[in-house]
Amino acid sequence: MSAPGRPQVLYLTAVDRLNGAADLSRETRIVVSVSARDFDLSLAIAGPIDHQGLQKLRDQFAPVRAAGGSPASSADQPAVAGLRRLVKARLGTDIVNARLQATIQRRTEGFDAIVVDDVLATPYLPANQDCSVHSLAHRCESQAQSGSWWQWLKQREQRALSQCEKGMLQSVSAVFAKPEVAGELLAQGLSLNQLNLIGTAPPSPLRELAAANNNVYLHSGGRQQLRELGCRAVIEPLMFEQHVDTKLVNAMSKGPPVITTQEGMRRAHAELGEAVLATAGPEQMSMTVHQLMNDESLWQLHASAATRTAALQLADFEVAYDLRRALLRVSEEG
Repeated sequence: MSAPGRPQVLYLTAVDRLNGAADLSRETRIVVSVSARDFDLSLAIAGPIDHQGLQKLRDQFAPVRAAGGSPASSADQPAVAGLRRLVKARLGTDIVNARLQATIQRRTEGFDAIVVDDVLATPYLPANQDCSVHSLAHRCESQAQSGSWWQWLKQREQRALSQCEKGMLQSVSAVFAKPEVAGELLAQGLSLNQLNLIGTAPPSPLRELAAANNNVYLHSGGRQQLRELGCRAVIEPLMFEQHVDTKLVNAMSKGPPVITTQEGMRRAHAELGEAVLATAGPEQMSMTVHQLMNDESLWQLHASAATRTAALQLADFEVAYDLRRALLRVSEEG
């Protein structure tokens, strides 16, 4: 059952077999966890995922619905030529599942927006949808030259894939990408309707592009290192805030260890947990601060954990929250 009053969002993605497991990528899990707090989210997942895997996602991101892993049928068709080798390499088969397509198509009416999280999910984009479509570009597939399965793609196949990727991105309402990915997309000659460049320290060509084009938006800000100011800890006494992730990951990006409450961490993304010190109340928080101030090795341990986590996840959370803002605008305008 959908939650009353919450905008309805169809989220198309694919399993991430690059890490050797039929699961969603870290980037996708972050976006889904953020989006599920404000939207009635329906996940449609391309690729090999079984009932246990789907139930795990439902439990993790409740009340998100999840569909995928449909049995093969005689109506299945190969992916289009430009995507075929990529689909085969990343999903283990080049077949587009007709039953999953049909399930998505039947449920299209009533969605306020659609998110395409992976170019491999493009074949499952429903026909004749009348809502806005947003794309997340976690990487430029046609430019991912290093390592693994890209080494055997022929030049002609790369051109075909580039055209597929370019066509999909040009057809959507907005594209969200970190600076390094946006640079690769722009180098491909993409003429995007709206490109949001999200992250820290964008290279000068992207800054110049943003300044010269009114349809390119650059979201970035300087982050003065608190260590340089002599700050030894960041305390975030979160209690009632729903979206605590950005507060915590931005605090971690500053350098010192981050201390918050157990109540706040219950609403944070699971992968932030090991890098944040969560305390049960004022007394424990005070004790934790005292320990950090007086134990240099403990301080170094937690400062390093915070810095590593922020470097890995900060831009992903910024993408997730920028998409959230865009989807909220769509629902308000609708």
